[in-house]
Formats: sequence, structure tokens, C-alpha cells
Amino acid sequence: MVTQLDEPVITGLPWHDEFNKPSAEDLFAPYDKTNGGFFTALREHLLSFEGVTEEIEWHGLPWRWCFVYSHPGDTERPMAYLVPNPRFPVLSIPMPYEMVCSLPMRRLRKYIREEINPKRCIGTTYWSSWEVSNNPQLDDTKDIAKRKANFLAKALV
Repeated sequence: MVTQLDEPVITGLPWHDEFNKPSAEDLFAPYDKTNGGFFTALREHLLSFEGVTEEIEWHGLPWRWCFVYSHPGDTERPMAYLVPNPRFPVLSIPMPYEMVCSLPMRRLRKYIREEINPKRCIGTTYWSSWEVSNNPQLDDTKDIAKRKANFLAKALV
């Protein structure tokens, strides 16, 4: 589960500075080798989908500066957000109701299922997010990102 609001504030990081847009390298710098690997793997995975673009945008608390991934199949909202939280990378994927209905919920791991929750639904969009702190979580979040990209690609046809 995401516990971003419970963490102590680490000051002096580019991630916290609302008024100076950081580079991707600035946002990557606080990570150790393990979390840096998760961050890089997620970033490369999201950019591997056809037509996906990446921007760094300020999104206020608790996300602050984050990577925003847009897909041509969804003009209403981004495909995903990669939040470079200094503790662990956080992947957020807004999912429309139609996508959630098409997911094989029983085959998804509990870690993924718990965040696809009606309590996180605003309008017809489920706002799910996951901290990525180990390899199984990385694989699971990459899988759900792929499902979102495939869902959006079908919308283009």
C-alpha cells in the first residue's frame, strides 16, 4: 500500500521544490541502486509503448514533481504517473470503469487488486497507485501498465 502521507519530509530535494522544474536526472539522484533500478525499469517500460510521451509536471502534494505518461488513446487524462518519491518509486494508473471491468481480478495479485478499489473511484475513473519496492511488485506494476496500454490501443482502432 502507498504510505506517502506517513513519511517524514526530506527537505532540500529537487522533488520538493515547486518553483524550479527538475530534470529527470535530478529526480533520479536520491535513489540507491535497488530503487534506482525499479525507477529506471518502470520509466523504460512506460516509454516502450507505441505513441507514449513523457513530461515532468508539478502535481502538488503528495506527488510533487512526477513523470506524466500520455497515450494517444486517451485524450482526457494521462495513461500513467511515475512519482519519484525518494523512499520508493510510486506508479499511479488511472483506469476507466470499462478497463476495470475487463481485468481478470482473480488472477491479479492481491497487491494490485487492493488498490483497484471503488473507494478510489472518482466519477468513472479508478485512481490506483502502487509503491514499487521489490521485484515482484515491479513485475506486477509493469503488467498492469501493459494492460492499460493495450486497453488504450484498442480505443484507437
